[in-house]
Amino acid sequence: MEHGPYYLLKQYPVLCGLWIYSLQYRAQVAGLNSVNAWGSLTYCAHMYNAMRQKKLLKSAWTEMEDAMALHQTRRIFIGDIPNNPGDYLKRSSLCMGWSVTALAKNSRSPKVDNMKQSRSGPCSLSDELLALHKLFSGRYVNHEASLSTNLSAAANLIGFMANDSRSPKDAIDFLNDLASGFQGEALAMSFDYFAFYKTC
Repeated sequence: MEHGPYYLLKQYPVLCGLWIYSLQYRAQVAGLNSVNAWGSLTYCAHMYNAMRQKKLLKSAWTEMEDAMALHQTRRIFIGDIPNNPGDYLKRSSLCMGWSVTALAKNSRSPKVDNMKQSRSGPCSLSDELLALHKLFSGRYVNHEASLSTNLSAAANLIGFMANDSRSPKDAIDFLNDLASGFQGEALAMSFDYFAFYKTC
């Protein structure tokens, strides 16, 4: 007896959905690690901001604007968005891993050859945007033997995301809040880091 394409997956839609979820989560983590390894998103963000501030761009870079909104400019630029050449250099240097003391005005070693690197190294983008997904990744991505997710931690995280310390009243409230929490991380799960890395 012949079956059509994807017959097995059509018989198990839940399993199919879990596979898709696992692949998507792995892709997001791998993509984020890629842009962090080379600093492509952060460094391009600094260059883009400098050119935008000087009005050298004919149009906005939509993907970069989305990335900056997603990861928050205060993290990418280590504070407010720089708006003068001195700050462009200082903030980008800090992101590349130079020590704060090396960039101080009264530094005794202003030459690049003598600049010291920060102990924490170059700045990297955080994966906390996928905090809720991360709680469930052990079971549904890494295929651990049992559901090791701490549901209390999930409830606390949902309350933190909603700025609400109250616990869900019952299971239905918890599931509704959980669904809303996952929806809140939808952009972080759909941002194409690999395409962005290729563009940079």
